[in-house]
Amino acid sequence: MSAQIVNQFGRPYDSPARYSGTEEDRRFMNRPKLDGDMATLLSRSKHKMILNDARWIRESFPLVGGAVEQKADYVSAAGWLPEFFGNDRDWGELVTEKLHLALNIADVRGQLFDWTDLFWTASSSLDVDGSVFPLLTETASGFPQTQFLEAHRIGQRSPGRLVGTQDAYTLIPRAPGQPPEKVWGIFFGRKIINGIIYNEACAEIGYRVLGENSTEDRDIFARDMVHITHPRWFSDGRPFPSIAYAALDWYDVKEARELQRTQQKVHAALTLIESNESGAPPPVPKLGEGPIRAGADAATEPQTQLLMGGLVRYVRSAGGKLDSHESNSPSDGWRAFDRTIIAGALFGMGWRAEMLDLSLLGGAGVRGFQDNINTVILGRHRRISRYALRIVKYFVSKLIRRGDITPNAEWWKWFIPQPPEFNVDASRAMQQDRDNIRFGLDSHPDAVRRSL
Repeated sequence: MSAQIVNQFGRPYDSPARYSGTEEDRRFMNRPKLDGDMATLLSRSKHKMILNDARWIRESFPLVGGAVEQKADYVSAAGWLPEFFGNDRDWGELVTEKLHLALNIADVRGQLFDWTDLFWTASSSLDVDGSVFPLLTETASGFPQTQFLEAHRIGQRSPGRLVGTQDAYTLIPRAPGQPPEKVWGIFFGRKIINGIIYNEACAEIGYRVLGENSTEDRDIFARDMVHITHPRWFSDGRPFPSIAYAALDWYDVKEARELQRTQQKVHAALTLIESNESGAPPPVPKLGEGPIRAGADAATEPQTQLLMGGLVRYVRSAGGKLDSHESNSPSDGWRAFDRTIIAGALFGMGWRAEMLDLSLLGGAGVRGFQDNINTVILGRHRRISRYALRIVKYFVSKLIRRGDITPNAEWWKWFIPQPPEFNVDASRAMQQDRDNIRFGLDSHPDAVRRSL
């Protein structure tokens, strides 16, 4: 007879249904099923819940808000204005000035958001919202503009995933006061998941922009919209914001700190501890009153007295003694626990706790820390810059069509400058760059780029 196969609990192995409803089921088998496309696994309601939690965490935790903005500051340190790299330098110099002026008034809301502010906010949105959607549009005269739409503006009102007979049209605005025109087109029968419309190959071909009500919803072709995001899976549709990966940790930090704050207030209020035979304050009668806390049972109820804003605690003891209250809270163990949770939560966001306090750094790990942070900064810049270049080329083509820029075969040759590298000790880093150049291990342009 063959040996019986047992599971990790030493019991005969069977299908998961054998343990349905047991402790084993709750601990090991009752897990979410993630064996499908990530775009379809994230429901409309869960996407809203994640978006709400991530935004609340950023606004409620100064630590999180500071980390998000600090990362955006470093990523945007060089600005986002494009530079020309073609051979026709004369054309490039002339066009660069005009293009920069146009980009700084690119947003439909005017100068409230210049070009650098738009992409600083886009970097923050990747951490908080997971996506941002710049709409490519233009004025009545054909001047190019953008309208950056936040993640909640792209969605759908019904939980269905297929564009059916009721919503398989694109709304085209007409004259003021008239309802938009319904144009039936290529979106008929296509999948729509969390506001993104897909073709058979799961490529994004359109987006549903939500209006004030269903009559104002519009389906936008993908050629007129840019989806700035950071997919973690090949089947991603609306990727998680980085804050969401540490949401439970941030809630733990909030709860633990609130309890510790309450404990600190109690310790701060307790000033003196007096030990006496009664365990109660001495009677100090006032006019028309009995002793303080008359009738209280000192054996079962702690006795206190307010004295100059502090509390005096009375404890029953054979001998009288007066002690000042001392507290060692928060303890070193609690502080270590708090730092560990925060470090893990920030690492889940793609950032490091040491960036908030550089005094924590030291020794040989500084170089590795710098490399880690610069990898994060340049990675975020690379992901956003390719989307920024698409918008730049849209502006150049529109300005050429309007006649503001003369046509040129190299009209598309633009790049976004990289931000300078982060250094814990800038003077030491520059000395190392000089030594590397002297020994032929580095070049002047690379050293200049890292320091500017």
